[in-house]
Amino acid sequence: DIGYGMVTVSKQKAPAVFEEKVDFEDWLKHISAHRSAADIALIRQAHALMDGVIEHQQDILGDTEFSRALKVAEILADLHVDTNTLVATIVQGIQTSRDTDSELIKLEFGEDVQHLVSGINKMRIVDAYQVHHAEELRDKKSVERVRKLLLALAEDIRVVLVKIAERLYTMRKLKYLSEDVRKQIARETKDIFSPLASRLGIWQIKWELEDLSFRYLEPDTYKHIASMLDERRIDREQYITQVTDELRRDLAEAGISGEVTGRPKHIYSIWRKMKAKDIGFDELFDVRATRVLVNNVADCYAVLGIVHNKWRPVPSEFDDYIATPKENNYQSLH
Repeated sequence: DIGYGMVTVSKQKAPAVFEEKVDFEDWLKHISAHRSAADIALIRQAHALMDGVIEHQQDILGDTEFSRALKVAEILADLHVDTNTLVATIVQGIQTSRDTDSELIKLEFGEDVQHLVSGINKMRIVDAYQVHHAEELRDKKSVERVRKLLLALAEDIRVVLVKIAERLYTMRKLKYLSEDVRKQIARETKDIFSPLASRLGIWQIKWELEDLSFRYLEPDTYKHIASMLDERRIDREQYITQVTDELRRDLAEAGISGEVTGRPKHIYSIWRKMKAKDIGFDELFDVRATRVLVNNVADCYAVLGIVHNKWRPVPSEFDDYIATPKENNYQSLH
């Protein structure tokens, strides 16, 4: 059996694809932004050690353990994690590929990396729990129990980040697995890993996990909404650009420091809102979104004033999550 984060599937024939070979120098250039020369040297050391002890054999997703570790580390680098987390992600397979004492990791990279690798390997307890309780995991209480187990086992929150990044990478490669396995992994991702990413405030990963899960659990609905989004995508993107440019100018005139970004809403959130409000796609107000990130609460309400002065608010579509924060302490004005 082969484990993928929390899913274990029986060995299948490797897909009729070759892994995308990782050019280490290009990879290093991507993940090295804002890292010191000492950090980059440590990453090179981890790469050299891993390359020397890991077998370069493809798994059923078309990856070697080595290339998979580098790609997961790349996801984590985009989250701006510390260098020790990247090193631990790269070298974690050493202890699973052969009986190498963890003292080697401690000697090469220090106690913090050894601690992280130990924590990542400890998560295999959760993998085993999932295998023996697959049917139960369709129950909400059991799902919450697994979430709590993940957080309890991870004495260091960076370990949970590694597991979430591993799951995202698996979801991106899911098309190579059988339909039953795809649905099992997608359901588990939607119920366990997306909420974990949300709880940790990793929004971009949360959105991608939700969309990928939805794609495999509700393929027809996913394609239908995607096609409707694609029809007028250029118009929506132009509109978002116009709005963000206007807001940046208005904030500058008001002397407010803030970051303004815009994006089309992701497919799963559109479907969820259509279902909750029992409305069609054409009746949705927010298939696109603009975000303003400011430094304090006073600026947040000041920006709200600017927005309401420029565009008429829709009363039923306004939420104040500063006065009434969400359960995970998320605070904003919608």
